[in-house]
Amino acid sequence: MNELMKQMGFMIYESSVENENDRFPPVLFERQLSLQTSLILEAEANGNGERYEYSFYKIKYVYQTNAIKEVKVYLSGGGKEYAIERVFGWLLNVGLLSADVVSDLKKEIKIPERKKPRKRYSQRKIDEQRKIKLGVIE
Repeated sequence: MNELMKQMGFMIYESSVENENDRFPPVLFERQLSLQTSLILEAEANGNGERYEYSFYKIKYVYQTNAIKEVKVYLSGGGKEYAIERVFGWLLNVGLLSADVVSDLKKEIKIPERKKPRKRYSQRKIDEQRKIKLGVIE
């Protein structure tokens, strides 16, 4: 995972085991978008400590004081693979990845084929409603 995040332009911060008072989560990835804005992917150990749960968000700071101004959460408590998909998708949609990096990452990140959700309406009913509105059927 560290290598994938490096390819996407993130810096990696890992807290030390010796320092129990460390304020940061065990693993934190940061990509600075500007002086006041960063993308963060952090990993926290779940209740029994067997696996990590990932949170992905964008954070904005006040320039003068470096206080947190705004946090926009994109993922909270997701698994590793899903977190990587979300980060990759966000960077891809915003256009922050070059074409060669995108092709390399698509090979490494195996995004599952998602089924389209079933339609919850009948096209026949919609057509009948249109015809009623237009006065074709009374």
